[in-house]
Amino acid sequence: MSQVRQWLDQVRLGHLSLGDFVGELNGRGAVDPSTHQAELEDLDALLAGSELDPRLHRAVRLKLIELQGGASPPASADAGSGEPQSPGAPDDSTVFAGGSPDAGNGPSEAPGDATVFGPGSPAADPHPDDATEMLRPEDSGTTPPEDGTRLLTPEERASLTGTRTSVTGNTGSRTTGTPTTGQRTTGTSSSSRSSASAWQRLSQAEASEAVTVGSRLKDRFVLERQIGQGGMGVVFLAIDERKIEARDRNPYVAVKILNDEFRRHPDSLIALQRESRRSQQLAHDNIVRVYDFDKDGTTVYMTMEFVDGEDLKNLIRSLDGKGMPMAEAFPLIEGMGRALERAHRDGVVHSDFKPGNVMLTSDRVPKVFDFGIARAGKQKSDASGEQTVFDAGSLGALTPAYASLEMLQGKDAEPADDLYALACVSYELLTGRHPYNKINAEQALKQGMTPARVPGLTKLQWRTLARGLAFQRERRIASAGDLIEGLRPRTQREKAIPMVATGVAALAALGLLIWLASTLLYRSRVNSLEACIGAPECSDATELVDRILDLNAADQLRISDQRRDEIKGIFYGSLSRHWSPEQGRYDYASAQEIVDLAFTLYGTDSAWVIELGDGLEGGRNSELSRLNDEFSERIGEPLYGPERP
Repeated sequence: MSQVRQWLDQVRLGHLSLGDFVGELNGRGAVDPSTHQAELEDLDALLAGSELDPRLHRAVRLKLIELQGGASPPASADAGSGEPQSPGAPDDSTVFAGGSPDAGNGPSEAPGDATVFGPGSPAADPHPDDATEMLRPEDSGTTPPEDGTRLLTPEERASLTGTRTSVTGNTGSRTTGTPTTGQRTTGTSSSSRSSASAWQRLSQAEASEAVTVGSRLKDRFVLERQIGQGGMGVVFLAIDERKIEARDRNPYVAVKILNDEFRRHPDSLIALQRESRRSQQLAHDNIVRVYDFDKDGTTVYMTMEFVDGEDLKNLIRSLDGKGMPMAEAFPLIEGMGRALERAHRDGVVHSDFKPGNVMLTSDRVPKVFDFGIARAGKQKSDASGEQTVFDAGSLGALTPAYASLEMLQGKDAEPADDLYALACVSYELLTGRHPYNKINAEQALKQGMTPARVPGLTKLQWRTLARGLAFQRERRIASAGDLIEGLRPRTQREKAIPMVATGVAALAALGLLIWLASTLLYRSRVNSLEACIGAPECSDATELVDRILDLNAADQLRISDQRRDEIKGIFYGSLSRHWSPEQGRYDYASAQEIVDLAFTLYGTDSAWVIELGDGLEGGRNSELSRLNDEFSERIGEPLYGPERP
């Protein structure tokens, strides 16, 4: 019995869903010709014996033939590497370093501020267990669900439901009949394997379908005009027809079509899908919202919030090397810093921050984008147990002019790396030029380069910016919030503080003398108290507590802790002078005041203070019990008798 027949038997018995069965077929791929022929004969035998629905028979037969005829040869060692970008490409575009993983192409070979995708690391597990799969998504006409649901191929849907699906043109337009049954089944680990293989097959496609103005993606997004272009791909302004149907006042979105070089990079598609999903959670006024990451045929694209404005790169170019005053630049620096601060708080490192990845609205509000190639920080991954299988960091994405020394050395990205890039961009805004003339950090360090001081900055502002530009992480500023606070222009009142301080210098001198005198008196009281504790003359707990509470909080804590045993003895002695039934002392109220003082000094969590209070309460209860017994005994005695005339 063939493997296919075994799976079909499990489907008929309800032990395997139809979706899982198709997932198993995709995961297995092609087989040898004799096995393939045997499986087709088994299918025909099941149909002849009326054991298999004719529509299911046709769908499975088509699937087996498709898999057998479409088996892809193994990818070569350098299949994931694209060609280097031509010198005429935009200077901050994404560049794919050519060669195999061992070619040793370093970031320094790329243009100064171009994003470089270095050779990929060894492939991680290609079967993540929470992946979403669509069988042949290019024909499905729907967005891949996120709950493990898989959709059948158009042929399967047609054979199962009797509907027809047509694909017209090269623009992604689809017309799909309405199926009635069997469309959706829940995937398992086999669907995850198929999802990974589907992305891998897509990355091995020869070329993407031609996408131009007027193209329609997923029968939903109509591309109106091109608004940007970079190494990752082309960005279009698009109309979302779903928003028009919902009468949304703003139906526009930005659609980034990833180019073939990026699409063919090892694991890039799976990694970007994962990171795009994370970036969807980064809701912030200074972050461009990512809506979806999807594919239509061989076209891979991202849908994002459309920002009507210009990017920061163009603004810096318009400065013509002159820079802008801090009062004008700081709102931009603060907005970018808050965006990174928000991402870092969620454990996400951008890892490719640069002027070209910041859009400015018409109101000059900065919005950071392209978190799709960012890496989730280890803090977040380890804490949530969601360590991504395909780390986008394996793509080696970085822009040399804005990459930190550690990123150039291949170390894992950390928030401190984004801070270096933010400091570089802030320096450019203030001066109109890069702090190291677009030379990467590794070369700048070897050449002993130091950034020239920015005119007009205060000592605090320059010290803050210089710490952000430090080559080593351990010397770099700690957070985006610290960078913002250090660069923040001070108000007139804050600026006047130094002058006020100078004006009160004389008063401070007089105050110093007074302080010295009071300090000497205070130290005398402290020394006298410490000498008294443990001596016979310092045996009253009430007087002791008054003297301790007259000190500052630090000395109170120090003396109470260091002299605990001696102070404990003083309290027990004071208590016994008020309450000791065996010695005829019954002043319970005064004894309770001693216990209350102990709680005042040491709090309610101190074991010996609790013991002190419990001892007093226990003694009181014992004495009351004894008196009650004596009273009962007296009550029982006769009032009159021989012994009691």
